[in-house]
Amino acid sequence: MKKSASLKRQRSGDSFTSMMADKLDKFTEALKEDAPKGPTSKEILNTLNEVDGSDEDTLLDLFDIFTGNPRKYESLLALMVIMRKRWLLKQLKNEEISCLEL
Repeated sequence: MKKSASLKRQRSGDSFTSMMADKLDKFTEALKEDAPKGPTSKEILNTLNEVDGSDEDTLLDLFDIFTGNPRKYESLLALMVIMRKRWLLKQLKNEEISCLEL
């Protein structure tokens, strides 16, 4: 008789684990849906193309920076349009300095 009682406990434990796993899956899915979406590569490229006077290499370097760090892209968008080019050049300079330090 002890075996059947033990099996019942194990089964109820399995159903509890299964129920908790289902709840965790639903919770994780809800978090993913509510998570803010980062900018798309196309959005970043369109914004960078709006900046006058950037050559192709500079554009590609900036594209690499912003696709790797959506927070910096948000900062770019927060700036007035007339300030963006100067800020972008500073970002390139900072990136070059950090690469040299490695």
